[in-house]
Amino acid sequence: KTWLTEHVPKKFVSAIKNFLSKYEIYWLENIFKFLNKHNKLYKEFVFIKMKGFGPKNHFKEHNKNSNSFESDRLINDALTLHSKGKISDAKRSYQDLIKNGISDPRVFTNLGVIFQSENDYEKSVKLYKKSIILFPESHEAYSNLSRILLETGQYDLAETYLIKVIDLKPDFLMAYQNLFNVYFRNNKLKKAEIILYDCLKIAPNNPLVLSNLGRFLLEKGN
Repeated sequence: KTWLTEHVPKKFVSAIKNFLSKYEIYWLENIFKFLNKHNKLYKEFVFIKMKGFGPKNHFKEHNKNSNSFESDRLINDALTLHSKGKISDAKRSYQDLIKNGISDPRVFTNLGVIFQSENDYEKSVKLYKKSIILFPESHEAYSNLSRILLETGQYDLAETYLIKVIDLKPDFLMAYQNLFNVYFRNNKLKKAEIILYDCLKIAPNNPLVLSNLGRFLLEKGN
């Protein structure tokens, strides 16, 4: 926090301190990637991180069998494979990380996404729930879990999770879209209409939003 005060413009410091007090240390990298766009601080952050940034027991707790640097490197390697479309390699890397005691929510969420794409919903659900335990404010994990519930016809539970997603991230369009589908499929047209207009406020020109508007109007005979 002292380093932040000395190096980061004042308009960012308060928000970052609040973030630091609320979230786990491995989310720091995302903060500094954002700051790098404005202040070119990312390289400097890497050196600070090497010296040990955050509680000493953090990685003992979350990455039991490796030091923080090695854990970060292996996780980033797996994420890079995934982003490049090397799904089989990424899948093996995520599984190896979990086997070796790495408990990073991104690993569980992304492996869940892979299993979901393979229609292995049982494994996906377990992975998403584990991710939520590690990071209860992960809207991505809740959203992915709700999509499985929606696809398998578990509408009431899907609604519960989607409302949670919207609570965590009020501008997350996909959650509104999926909640619209929950209500529309259950013929809860009044609720569907409310959510649809929320979608229009967020993204009035989005093709999927406009498509759902058309579906809704057709259902109402307009």
